[in-house]
Order: sequence, then structure tokens, then C-alpha cells
Amino acid sequence: MKKLRFKTASIAILLVITTSIFAQKQPKFDEDYFSFFPSYEDLIEVYFSANEFDYSLIGKTKFAKKTDGWYVIFLDDKFNEAEERLIWNAETAMFTNIKNDALEDGGNEAVEQGKQHFLRGYSPMWFEQYPVYGYQGYEDDVINLLENEENLSAGLLDALARSYSSKGMETINPGQYGGKKKVMEYDRTFKAKDWDEATLKTFMKYADKSIATFKILSDTYPDYQTVVGDIKMKYRNEHMSAYYVLKFSGRADLGEKYLIDNLYNDYQIKTASNYLNTCASNAILFTAGDNDTYPLIYVQDKLGVRTDVKVINTSLANLGRYIHFVKSAYNLPTTLPIDEYKLEKNNYILIKNELEDVDLRDYFKALSEDDDLYTDETSGVHYIPASTGFWVVQPKPLGFQLGVAKRLSEPAAYFLFSRSYLLKGEVFMLDLLTTDNWQTPVYFTNGGYFTIQGLGMTDYVKVEGLAYRFLPKGTHDAQLLEDNLLSAFEYGNVDEVNWWTSDNYINFAFYQMGFKELLENQRNNLQKVTTTLDKIQAVFPHEKVSYQSEAASLADFCYDLELYERGDAFIKNEVDHIHLYFKSIQNKAKDELTFFEQQTVNRMLYTASQLVTIAEINEREVFRDLATWLSPYSEQYGE
Repeated sequence: MKKLRFKTASIAILLVITTSIFAQKQPKFDEDYFSFFPSYEDLIEVYFSANEFDYSLIGKTKFAKKTDGWYVIFLDDKFNEAEERLIWNAETAMFTNIKNDALEDGGNEAVEQGKQHFLRGYSPMWFEQYPVYGYQGYEDDVINLLENEENLSAGLLDALARSYSSKGMETINPGQYGGKKKVMEYDRTFKAKDWDEATLKTFMKYADKSIATFKILSDTYPDYQTVVGDIKMKYRNEHMSAYYVLKFSGRADLGEKYLIDNLYNDYQIKTASNYLNTCASNAILFTAGDNDTYPLIYVQDKLGVRTDVKVINTSLANLGRYIHFVKSAYNLPTTLPIDEYKLEKNNYILIKNELEDVDLRDYFKALSEDDDLYTDETSGVHYIPASTGFWVVQPKPLGFQLGVAKRLSEPAAYFLFSRSYLLKGEVFMLDLLTTDNWQTPVYFTNGGYFTIQGLGMTDYVKVEGLAYRFLPKGTHDAQLLEDNLLSAFEYGNVDEVNWWTSDNYINFAFYQMGFKELLENQRNNLQKVTTTLDKIQAVFPHEKVSYQSEAASLADFCYDLELYERGDAFIKNEVDHIHLYFKSIQNKAKDELTFFEQQTVNRMLYTASQLVTIAEINEREVFRDLATWLSPYSEQYGE
């Protein structure tokens, strides 16, 4: 039974469904019951059609789907759920109490901004997938609804597994994953003996249930896609998440059971190893997400690969216990003592423009000596008094890493912060970088590039393989990129990889980014260009691997160098992949595509458009009918 869709700008909206299914709340899961709920998109449309909106309050408003209907929830200054209002009643099947007179009129632009804020990202998908979602404690309700049900759909199995996972994380680190904050004794002392064993057992119970449910989902629906890639990747990462949480919480002994044999496939193992092998000895490698962190930890801790590299996840660095873990495990230098990262200390700091710029090394030193300095009177949190931070480069006269001291091109590094605040993990990273002062080689995975951008660091990074090296301007050694891609790296088995999934596509895109950078460096040396193109084809045969959006740019590069046959091959092979992909979904109408299938479709349509454009610009007669060949796909699946 399809969901009803509401298309109206009026607040006088009544939905009457003549069925007894809404007569009472359901004590157990009833899929038909929830199928009658308005969609999240329709709820947002109705709410913002009825209300003015003060956009400055957007972070204190959220929506929730509960068993008795849709709610709007308002948060207090500490972002706890302070007030909730039922705005669609499942019992009456009506919108009610929509108008909020307390909101100030921000004008039409604010209303539209509000709508787009709530509709962007994954929220529509989560609300579609979960029977209930969006409020503190929803995991318990999902578990109660689904835990004892049989023959669940892929989406509901995913919702149940994620609810177990979220419940476990909330148990071991309360308040960090949406629940109410509770101070754990371990976070006061960082001593493993201060863990409540019951808490650890509860966490592991939910971790086990999450892994088991993801395993059922992987076995039953092996092609199912998740936010981090295919279900197999999610299942693998769930093992590593449980292992790593216990490790950085001081109980690695309990986590060993999750570090199982043969967890990742050959391609993933080789890719993780290549990330680590991009790095110089004893380097720091900042990662960001699941897929650029957990496989790396696995090959280090299970397989013993490049254990000298200090892997630090910038997202987890928002937790005081994680900062304590990496500082202790890797003997990392910071100016601020660990107490300044404990509990609620420096969860975020503001950025003000009292000064033109600020020496970050002096700033951290001042804070370490007087905690009352640079404190905002209103919020009580620290602030940086300028949006431009810098520090003077002071290399050691002897023994400086890789001869950087001989190649320095400027006396200081300047960062332009693009936001009004920094999170704890970013404060820690800047503290570490300024204190270390390039005495340790520092790298970022491609996933960490967003952190680089947010901190205004892009002038100081250069790709050297599968990671970016952080160095003063003009000091990068371009030869390292060539050595890594053409000689040092080992490339995994491409036959076992589904190239349509987001995780494999993204990892491959990072390989291609390095190869494209290398080709640009070699543009004036045709022999080297040919060698690099041969290498790309050898390790990622285009007949087996979809290059997607990079195929057109590689073709264009070849045409610029009058390598016409190679350019034509890039277009032809990618066209074959486009045909193959759309053949695989030919029995699905556009509105039947999953969220992730639609993402892949959008990528393939964009790729098709690029290929047509490049062929036309370069007047490739062999592809004169390319637009005609590909147009049926845009007609069926395009906007």
C-alpha cells in the first residue's frame, strides 16, 4: 500500500483515512499501520507552509516519528528535548496544532531555507526506513517493535541492526549519540579499573546483536546498499567499530573477539595498506570516516602492516577519552594538558575577529597557563580572537624530517578559518600540529579533506598517493607520488569488487585522483604519460572497472596530447559500463529506485553527459551518435 502524498500550502489540512488501523497504538509492529503515515517530505512541506520561521533557531528544532504520529520537538540551550508537540495524529489521521505562534517571521527566504535544511542529507531516507525515528530513545522503540519479528525486509533489518548499534554506543558513551549526557567515571580518570563491568557487558551485548543482524542482512540481501557502501562493508565495519571503541576506551582485551580472521577482502586490504604505505616512517595519518579508518586499523592490529603510522580519526577526536588514547598510545605532543580535553572542556571554541590574526602556538600556551583567558562572557566557552591563525615555522637545524628544513619557502603557516567555531577534535588537531611544528610527517586521507578545507589548510597539502601530505608551501616532493602509484603500491583483486557501490567507487576515485595528478605532472613527457596510462589500465582494467566521472577527463587529457586512440578507449569502455548498469535496473521504474540506486543513476547520467561533451568538443567522429545512444537513460531516469 503506497504512502499518501500531500501537496498543499494551506494549514487547514485534514486527512481522513477510513480504516480501523488507527483506532489504537500498535503494541507490536504492523507495517500497514505505519504505511499510512504521511511522508517526512510532506510533513516538512505542511509545517513550513503553516509557519514563519526564525532561521537562527534551526538547530533547536527537529521532527520525530513516533507510534502515535508525527511530532515537532524543541530543544533547550543545552540541546536537550524540552518541548514536543503532536502535529499529525495517527488516531485521527489528521494534521493538528501545526501553527507555532512563538516563531518570529523570518520571511519567505527563511521559510525556504528551513525547508531545505530539514530535507537535505539522509533524513528523508531514515524516516522512510525506520518505523519510528528522530527522538531520544527511538532505538528502544525500534528494538521493541522489530526484535521478535520474522521475515523483515532489508530496510527494517538495517533499522534494527543500527538501533542495536546506536543503543550500544549510547551505553558506553552516553550523550554522544543523541541521548542525555551522563558522566562515566572512566572519563574522569582514564583508568580502566574505573569501568563499570555491567556497562561494558551491556555494550558488548548490543554490539553482538548488531553484528548478528547485519550478518543476516548481508546473507539474505547481499546487494543491499548502506550509507557506508554495500552491506558487506557495513558488516565488516561493525566488527571494527566494536573493537576500536573498546580499545580506545581502555579495554582492548575485551575487543579482541571482534578482530576476526579474513574480515576484509583483498581489494580492501590492499587499499588500506596503500593508505598507510603512502606515509613516511612514524607519520601521523588523520582519517575521517568508517571506510578510511576501520580497514586501516584492521591491517595494523590484525595483520601487522605499518604499525608505525599513528592513525587518528578526526571525528572520534571530539571525545576526550579518544584524545587521551591517542596521546598516550602515540606519545603525541600538545600544549594544552589532557585535562583541557576531558568531559565538557573545550567541546567547541568560538572564533571572533578581535584581532587581524593570532599566533596559535602563543594562543595554546596562554590557555595552558591561564584557563580564564579568552573566555566568552555569554557562553562561558573559550574563543580564538581572530579568524586567521598562524605559527612561525621553526625547524630544527639538524635531523628535521626528510630534509624539509632545507626546502622551507616561507617563515609561517597561515590558516583562514571558514566557520564561527571549532570542535574539540579540531582544537586538538591544531594544538598537536602547532606543538609538533612539522617534526613528525603528517598526512590526511581523502576523507579528511573536508577537515582540511574547514581549517583553511588546503595551501599546505599535496597528494602523495592515497593521502595528502601536510607541509609548508613549495616543499612537496612530486617524485613520491610517482614512486607510490607506479612502484610501491600493491593493487587488489578487482574481480571481487562491485564497482557500483559507493564505498568502492569512492576508494577508486581516490586512486584516480592520484593518477590524474601524476599525469598532469608528466604532461610534458609523453613517454612517462604512456607508462602511467599503461599502469592505470593494468591495475584497474577499464573493461572490468567503471571509471564513471573520471573517464571523460582522462579521455580529454589524452586528446590534448593527441593520444586519440587512448582517449577513444576511455569513452568506449565507459559507455559499455553505462549500458551495463542501466540494463541491470531495466525492470525498475524511476520511483521504484532505492535512495542509493538513485545516487548511482545520477552519477551515471552525469558521466554520460560528460562523455558526450568531451567527444563533441574534441570532434570525435566515431562518437557522433553518442548522445542518441545514451538519451533513453536520461529520458527514463533523469529529472
